Amino acid sequence: MNKIKNENLVNKVYFYFPSYIPSGGGEPFLINLMKYLLDYTNIQVAVIDFIDGTITTNFQDERVEYIAYDPNNYYFKLDENSILFTPLDRITTISRIANRQNVRILTILWETIIGWDILCQKNEINKLGYLLKKKDAVLSIDEGCAVRGGKPLGVVFPQPYLPIYFPISSKVLKSSPKLISKKQINFGWLGRLAYTKCLSLINLLECLYKSKDSRPKYFHIIGNGLYENELKHIVEKYEDKITFIFCGRMINEDRDNYITNNIDVLFAMGTSMLNGAALKIPVIGMHETNIPISINKFLWIFDAQGLQLGQTNEKDNINPKAQQIDKVIEDIYDKGLKKEFGEKSYNYLVEHHANIKKIGNIFVEALYNTSLTYKDLKKLFKVMPYNSFIKKSIYIFGVSIYKLYLSPRERHFLLFGRFRLFSAKYAQYSKKYYLFKIPLWKSYKKFNACKFYLFFIKLFALNIQTGYSFPDCIEKEKLRGKNFDEKK
Repeated sequence: MNKIKNENLVNKVYFYFPSYIPSGGGEPFLINLMKYLLDYTNIQVAVIDFIDGTITTNFQDERVEYIAYDPNNYYFKLDENSILFTPLDRITTISRIANRQNVRILTILWETIIGWDILCQKNEINKLGYLLKKKDAVLSIDEGCAVRGGKPLGVVFPQPYLPIYFPISSKVLKSSPKLISKKQINFGWLGRLAYTKCLSLINLLECLYKSKDSRPKYFHIIGNGLYENELKHIVEKYEDKITFIFCGRMINEDRDNYITNNIDVLFAMGTSMLNGAALKIPVIGMHETNIPISINKFLWIFDAQGLQLGQTNEKDNINPKAQQIDKVIEDIYDKGLKKEFGEKSYNYLVEHHANIKKIGNIFVEALYNTSLTYKDLKKLFKVMPYNSFIKKSIYIFGVSIYKLYLSPRERHFLLFGRFRLFSAKYAQYSKKYYLFKIPLWKSYKKFNACKFYLFFIKLFALNIQTGYSFPDCIEKEKLRGKNFDEKK
């Protein structure tokens, strides 16, 4: 997607990311993309979020249309020639788009691990990958997401990548902070304490615990999350060699001042790495994993390939520049390279993540180039949105005999888990029933008309027509059987 490939119109972008996440890199990234559209283009911006969601709470602008997300409303009424922009893992939760012919969909891939076996059916996964790539509907933030994030979908998503934008503060230090102390090790973590992130953190702590260096070790943990209490329990086994300081969630100047005054090397993932680089602190990217790992290889942010803010958990694909923890300690505390590595981390940030116009241009090109529609997704997925359905399955001796999908608008009965035996679809004025995907019965009822079909044969139709008067004085209920001569 190096250039705009077609003449599609883009009048408005709907940012669809309803969430209550208190801290994370996704929401600020999306907010910065919104600001770019508002400040540098004529494209309008709308936000679909909980009424008190993270983006709505943290970003208020009179130029933005705010739409309250209702999980029980299965229709999106979007403006003509608009784009629905959402993280890729939300694609199966998209509600019905009323004017679907003139609305297209673009997604952003900022994860390397997504539970596709939960989000959709097994036989849909590779089809989804092919569809997304064919329609230019995915923007990856880096090579890791494009390759490892695309692997479960059977594809590698193309460049250009959309790097996370991180604004440089006017208060940036003139030089990297001095070493806290040459006589003790001061490492730190910045990020949410979620399960998958803590798996990588525990691997780091295990390597630090086994380090041959005899200096006192202090490890500062900035962040909170659902796994915080469990993590505090786990690290007890390392406390004879490592002193832990749990700081909780810190933001803005409090966070920056703490890192500057207490941490020599910051370990993090994603946007949190850029927080450290902006302070001219040496930064190392952590492994992205959803399983316990044992990898004593750590990579400086300035040695990363393909804009990756983190590194793989696949031992065979570890960047050859990654170093063992004792080499990291030696470089910082024995060779005195904190200032040099801090400057390198900062320069990497400036080169790849601080130019909003460059990043914004990549984003706008992708908005014009995507050709994915709701209709495309509806052909692929049995049920949309997926968060609206109930699935029931029956297995005998491990063989799927029967599956049932229930939603407010649809019902599907699958024989042997694959063959669609019977389906029903409900809309405001119509009901449709299918047998082996063949139309069995269709009814259409409105206040002034009705139609009934058996297979493809129209059995009965009724249409009531009346003269038009202005202002309209014929009430709908009169057409349902009341006396038309009745006076108001």
